[in-house]
Amino acid sequence: MKRNIIYIIILMGTFFSCDNFLELNPETSVSEGTYWKTEKDLTAAVNSVYEVLHSDRTFDEFGMLDVFTDIAASRTVSPFNSMSIGTFDSNHAIILARWQNCYEGIVRANDVLAHVDDMDEVEDDVKNERKGEALFLRAFYYFNLVYFFGDTPLLLNVPTLDDAYIERTPVDDVITQMHLDLDDANNLLTQSPTDVGRATKGAALTLKAKIYMQESQFEKAIPVLQQIMGLGYSLYNDYSKLFLVEGENNAEVIFDVQFASGTGQSQGNKFNTYYGNKSLKAAGWSWFLPTKELIELYETKEDGLADVDPMFDKKDPRMDMTVIRPGATFVDKNDNVCNYPAQVNNYSHAQTGIHCRKFVIEGSSPDADFSGYWDSPQNWIFFRYADVLLMYAEAVNEVDGPVSSVYDAINQVRQRSSVGMPVIEGGKTKEEMREIVHRERGVELALEGWRYFDLKRWGLLKEVNNGFKVINISNGSTVVTRVFNDYHNLWPIPLTEIDRNPNLDQNPGY
Repeated sequence: MKRNIIYIIILMGTFFSCDNFLELNPETSVSEGTYWKTEKDLTAAVNSVYEVLHSDRTFDEFGMLDVFTDIAASRTVSPFNSMSIGTFDSNHAIILARWQNCYEGIVRANDVLAHVDDMDEVEDDVKNERKGEALFLRAFYYFNLVYFFGDTPLLLNVPTLDDAYIERTPVDDVITQMHLDLDDANNLLTQSPTDVGRATKGAALTLKAKIYMQESQFEKAIPVLQQIMGLGYSLYNDYSKLFLVEGENNAEVIFDVQFASGTGQSQGNKFNTYYGNKSLKAAGWSWFLPTKELIELYETKEDGLADVDPMFDKKDPRMDMTVIRPGATFVDKNDNVCNYPAQVNNYSHAQTGIHCRKFVIEGSSPDADFSGYWDSPQNWIFFRYADVLLMYAEAVNEVDGPVSSVYDAINQVRQRSSVGMPVIEGGKTKEEMREIVHRERGVELALEGWRYFDLKRWGLLKEVNNGFKVINISNGSTVVTRVFNDYHNLWPIPLTEIDRNPNLDQNPGY
């Protein structure tokens, strides 16, 4: 949608008519009677559903979900810190933001779905695409509610006063609706959207597969993943460029949110500021920090080049494409090649002793033409083909064991031309292959936010987090020690929402 879609945030909601002395169709402002007419109206309304994906503290910081895992930590001044170490409560702003942003997107999608079929002036193919997008996005927002909060109110229309005291809907019922939405979206969407960045058939199928995977319904996930694998996606050659402007909208990307800097309309993203260091053009805050556990997750590459530090010796090339670690170099905002950590400004911000490289723009290239903290240009990828291949390898292994298609899928990811890791040789047991898939997902998708969901569905969130010590590799000190109780598997319902609606019961433990 970058440069192809102008985001128009329109006021969505119910239009009330009180008495007949009011103008029902005012000529100087938008009303229900005048708005839902043209293709432009419909497109603007659907664009507003996408706009929620720019939300601060939620989707603009999706990758920071990895701070709830072993591979990343939050800088202690970040609002994510109390969340990651287990000292948060139902008043936390990040919890409220996720709840409210998801429901904002859902209500906007519901408004589209309530009107689209009656828009007689709009061509059917346009209505179908926009309806499919709204259904997909509604399911995506519910995905984010269900796997953080559990039971959650299921709204399928624009709320009225009658919905003010709605109760939570059981997770299974919400998931059933998500599948219905995605099946309809799959039937309505194509693989060639009218604008770059709009949801496609592949996006709807990928979300459906992710739901099956979260529910350990591997037999159901396999045919869906096979459909995606037949849609023409492929791995992008350069892993290091995949997450930068140069690699945007390539054949690996299944669904992303579009960003553009320098528009003057706040269409850039914030993650360069949150991920980057002070020597870079975004003047990074180092809120998101890789851990030594991520470094240890990378395998040794037998034919790799030796480093001076044994901790980083002959590692998987994705390590240095993902993190900036001692002994590495980076390019600062003045295009100087700098040694890390000696030449990074405010190195003390790197409380783990390591900084992010993935997603971070180095130097003063045209990709870094943003002018402020909150205006970096590259898109955020939610779904990509490597993730699909690894889900397929996991699902087939769980159902049939390590058959040849499992090796093929995982080795495609490992053999990306810029990575070139040795293939996984045959003869593995189901349990051995399970561990290989778990590790491969950790390194391939590092800092993208999906490890949180992976650990949750593997039943490992507590095992990984409770008592986990975030270590600073530069001096061996413990930065923080996490606490993770059983109830932390779900977030609390925001207290402000319970205050407004006493029919919302709280999750246990909060």
